[in-house]
Amino acid sequence: MLAIVAPSLDLPYVPEIIEGVSEAADTVNAALMVFETRFSLEMQEKRIEAAIGWRPDGIIFVGDTVSDRSRRQITASGIPFVEAWAASDTPVGVDIGLSHRAIAAQMTGALIGAGYQTVAFGVRRLGYRVEVERLDGYLDAVSSAGRTPLVVDIADPGEHYKAGAMILRQALDLTSRPDALFLAGDVLAAGAIFECHRLGLAAPLDLAICGFGDSPISASIVPSLTTVRLPTRELGYAAVGHCIAGVPERVGLLAPEPIERESARLAFE
Repeated sequence: MLAIVAPSLDLPYVPEIIEGVSEAADTVNAALMVFETRFSLEMQEKRIEAAIGWRPDGIIFVGDTVSDRSRRQITASGIPFVEAWAASDTPVGVDIGLSHRAIAAQMTGALIGAGYQTVAFGVRRLGYRVEVERLDGYLDAVSSAGRTPLVVDIADPGEHYKAGAMILRQALDLTSRPDALFLAGDVLAAGAIFECHRLGLAAPLDLAICGFGDSPISASIVPSLTTVRLPTRELGYAAVGHCIAGVPERVGLLAPEPIERESARLAFE
């Protein structure tokens, strides 16, 4: 038996990680339990305590940050614990998470390398660690290129497409108007593209737009969204192998994959 602890099943990456977990679990006839924390550290502690009570063969954590109390509970339980979303400098157990900072820096550098002179970054002011890391990665890349950072951070309006539209409008009002806008997530980027349509702007002619995550919408909107695909299913599959012996190994599948589509060009050194 395996337990999965996640912030919400509504997030695009969570079902994909669960699919990978389920596929690997089938190879060893393991059952799954899924716990939602609803973005609350207090709820996280309750869910992890409940998961420990079932004495699973492993707990797979796909959230943002493990609380101090949860850390103590996991350590005392002795149950294998795998962090399979955000890379941690101080993992509780096994960390196979992604460096969102490094990925964002790579994508920002690819936009600069493609010839965009003024690349802005859009993010919601929520405090989620992975979104902060993506912002830090953007800042790393523009600093390395000797460019001035342009950041639009907004308070969460409660609806992601609306947030993307708000970020786009604020980016257009910047003193140095950007020719490329990199957003911290694909749904934000889709909202920005929808707002371009409403304003009579054409992406990428008037403004190139880049997302993060390769969510299902990214290939379907017009123009299709340039983004980076994260190895979410592979993370889930690999996490099971760290919990239960006998899971067939998959080698070399955990690297992010830049996806160049219509909304922006990419060029890597």
